[in-house]
Amino acid sequence: MTTNKILTLRQVAEYLKVHKSTIYRLVRRKELPAFRVWHDWRFDRDLVDEWRFAQDQKANTALRDPRVARTWKHGDAAILNATTSSDVSDA
Repeated sequence: MTTNKILTLRQVAEYLKVHKSTIYRLVRRKELPAFRVWHDWRFDRDLVDEWRFAQDQKANTALRDPRVARTWKHGDAAILNATTSSDVSDA
């Protein structure tokens, strides 16, 4: 991985190990901190790391919620998208 403080879209996708379209979606939703240089997106690595830490905290909080814990199954990718316990139905 590069040691640059400012990352391109491709670099941040590699850094987070996701597809570029995922990065575009997160930026469009204003969930991932980014800024534009002309038509290109750039990402401050420190802010991306802070965002990652915050996502880990949300996931850990959600996993402690009994409504989330009872609906989660091993290998269930949907749990990775849950950011709050309100996202989980009381089914």
